[in-house]
Amino acid sequence: AAVPLVQLAKVLGFRTIVTDARPAFATREKHPGADQVIAAWPDEVIAQVGVDFRTYVVSLNHEPRFEDALLHALADREIGYFGAIGKPQRSAERAERAQAAGFDLARLPKIYTPIGLDIGGKTPEEIALSILAQIVAVKNGRGGGMFSP
Repeated sequence: AAVPLVQLAKVLGFRTIVTDARPAFATREKHPGADQVIAAWPDEVIAQVGVDFRTYVVSLNHEPRFEDALLHALADREIGYFGAIGKPQRSAERAERAQAAGFDLARLPKIYTPIGLDIGGKTPEEIALSILAQIVAVKNGRGGGMFSP
């Protein structure tokens, strides 16, 4: 879902940065539409690019070691959005890992998970649309529901 997510984000005017600690996955060939592709651990990326309330972070990684490193790098930082793939039970597992590592959960950003709005998306493009719809709703202070007549 990363490639269509980047493509649609660009259409919506977002600056896109794709990161992965694994150099084989963080390449221009795999992510040709991204403004920047960085092969580094999350703390290095956050230090390099900086984040603020206009930063919208999407974690499409299933590996706790990468996601935990990202969460720890974002602790005490004000960002606009943090969304993570995964089933709701991953939230409890994520919280348990943070507490076991000695992290105060209040220091971590709010996590939207499962990521995206429930539009029934099946394809990578539909999933990207649901994620970006949620980001735009959060950015604009809206819930992302249906219009009322």
